[in-house]
Amino acid sequence: MVAFITNFLNQFVQPLSVVVILIFFGLFRVRKNPKGALWLIVIAFLLVALLGNTYFANFLTRSLEWRNMPPKADTKADAIVVMAGGALAANTPRQMVEVGEEGDRVLAAAKLYKEGRAPIIIVTGGVSPANQTRNLLLSLGVQDKDIVVQDQAESVSQDAFLTAKVLKEKAIKTAFLVTSAAQMDRAVLSFKEEQYAVIPAPVDYKVTQAYYDQLMKFDLKQILLNLMPTSQAFEQSSAIMREYFALTFYRIKSIF
Repeated sequence: MVAFITNFLNQFVQPLSVVVILIFFGLFRVRKNPKGALWLIVIAFLLVALLGNTYFANFLTRSLEWRNMPPKADTKADAIVVMAGGALAANTPRQMVEVGEEGDRVLAAAKLYKEGRAPIIIVTGGVSPANQTRNLLLSLGVQDKDIVVQDQAESVSQDAFLTAKVLKEKAIKTAFLVTSAAQMDRAVLSFKEEQYAVIPAPVDYKVTQAYYDQLMKFDLKQILLNLMPTSQAFEQSSAIMREYFALTFYRIKSIF
């Protein structure tokens, strides 16, 4: 019930929801208070213009994603912890488990395993994501005996709490942590709270060095082509802002 209430309230503080709410009240108040209504619509416009700007979106994304870089090629560990996500169930008309936006996590975990970097993969997440991730790992050639599923977590902090128990029970001292680059800072912090140091193995980068360097070059044609906000940039900015807010909350919680 708590999770439902949290998710219900959360939809009203999303950037796009805030824009809609501001415009709604702006239109609602336009006759009685034109000046106040104008300010609400101006704020909504600025939010769309800023968050939907390609330069702002990629600058913001880079500031979070590049905090953790992939481990060196010769680094090994006792296990791989992969945060479930990106594996889509084989529901009709799909003919197999498919890879979604966060599917790089599963591919990276399987790659580390096949390279002999760690002998076991621990999948953590909710029931459906965790089990779909397991199915995808099996289809990628990971042995069933080498997969451990922890499917009772509903948040990153629960992922860390429940997975740390599994790691300690199995006397695993070192583990790669595979998740999206934008989420890695919060995930590492959560494991530190459980007195467990992990080796970050981030994937799912939205901003690469080559793309960022090209974007930041002074090119008038490119600047003109990126003047207007895009839905992709808006969603990217919104996702990173949500992650920053969540990270701030986790840091405050760790203090108390």
